[in-house]
Amino acid sequence: MLPNQPQRLDPNNHPETASPPIDLDALFEQCMDDASIVGLVLDKLALQLASDLVRVDDSFRNFETDSIRRTAHALKGAAGAAGAALLESSAHAVELRAREGTLDAASDELNRLKQELLRCIDYVQTARDLAAMRGKKSR
Repeated sequence: MLPNQPQRLDPNNHPETASPPIDLDALFEQCMDDASIVGLVLDKLALQLASDLVRVDDSFRNFETDSIRRTAHALKGAAGAAGAALLESSAHAVELRAREGTLDAASDELNRLKQELLRCIDYVQTARDLAAMRGKKSR
């Protein structure tokens, strides 16, 4: 499989991806249980993830190691703030490979990172809906 074409994982065959990619409980805690703030964070996260997915693809295709390192570092921080532990871990692995200059051997890590980006992007609307319902219940 080419690094710029991640295969979508089947959650039933990958126990580590069976849980939602974003921990809403952790995100609500970070946002002081304010559903409107959670919604804003999710909106901003969705935009960043989509642009970072394109940036990672372009940077890998053009062998721009520093761009990949910077993007992975930013993703790691955003993922940590949003409670996306697997994305954070994947971004960290790619950041380390880029820092070491070993991206040529990092196709597995890049595919995992892109897979987690896709999982999070796909989940954001569900997370928004769940956050809105949780916000209505707390009123």
